[in-house]
Amino acid sequence: MGSLSFRDVADVDLGKLGTSIADWKKTVDNLKSLADSAEKRLLARSEPAHWAGVNAGVTREFIKKTSKELSDAHAEADTIWGLLNDAHRELVGIQEKMQTAIETDAPNLGVRIEDTGDGGVRRFFPHIRGDNERKQAQLDEAVLRGKPYVLSRSAVRAALALGLVPLLLALAACGGDERDYTVPTSLCGTPVDSELLEPLLPIGKEIGQKEGFSGQEGPKQMCTVRVDGKAWLVSHGEWRAGGYTALDAVRDRRGRGGEHAADGGKLAYWDQGAATVVPCRSEKWKAQTFSVVVESVYRDGRKGDIDALKAFVESYGKAVAERLPCA
Repeated sequence: MGSLSFRDVADVDLGKLGTSIADWKKTVDNLKSLADSAEKRLLARSEPAHWAGVNAGVTREFIKKTSKELSDAHAEADTIWGLLNDAHRELVGIQEKMQTAIETDAPNLGVRIEDTGDGGVRRFFPHIRGDNERKQAQLDEAVLRGKPYVLSRSAVRAALALGLVPLLLALAACGGDERDYTVPTSLCGTPVDSELLEPLLPIGKEIGQKEGFSGQEGPKQMCTVRVDGKAWLVSHGEWRAGGYTALDAVRDRRGRGGEHAADGGKLAYWDQGAATVVPCRSEKWKAQTFSVVVESVYRDGRKGDIDALKAFVESYGKAVAERLPCA
């Protein structure tokens, strides 16, 4: 069995756990009714009764034993319910804090949070061209000095300490084994090859897209693909100066470390994303190129499928270039 990643904790559907706990509570209540009935009716009536015959003593002991077993079963079931209920409440609190940090606090600070896949996270300010190493080090240090809503391993460890790893992993895997939605043939208006996109998307029921930043005519563009309400694939586009490379795009997106060049430098990638840069001159934005970065935000702790990402980004970058207002 795999270990929990921080994405597992942040995105697992705890509503399923809540439903299971509610069902278990019904079982607890039913056992209590049976235990009370056994004690107040069977046992209460059998104790003062005058039994006679060969089976008299055996029957009385059987009723006492049955009553006790029902009472013990209720006590054990109630204890289990209490543990599950407390764990669920604590996990919901942890998840809410993590989601706030990921979706609101970190973006407001300009901080990037990246799943390391081992129950921890990497937090950093993305490198910006022109920043020297000393300035970047100061920014990174500021993250460490920042408020506690910038995540560390402690939140994941708290969930692990609850002993619910098997249950959470099972819940994270729930939801069927089929894709109920149609793989898109475009991302926020840009045509894509659905066969190249399909390996990057999970099974699920519904898919949606949302365009961000300043749209097709803006200096920055973003398209987020969500499956069942959760971000799964994010593309970033931005006008750049001449000489800007795919490796620069990766480093600006996630910082230095773990990036690789491919296809003679036309592509660059890391374990959860890939980038390309297309030539496109723009007087309006004083740019000579346009960068395209596609990040695969896997929700089950897996690393991205590198070959699939590179193939998709190469095709997608060409489609983006055809829609750009190049001079």
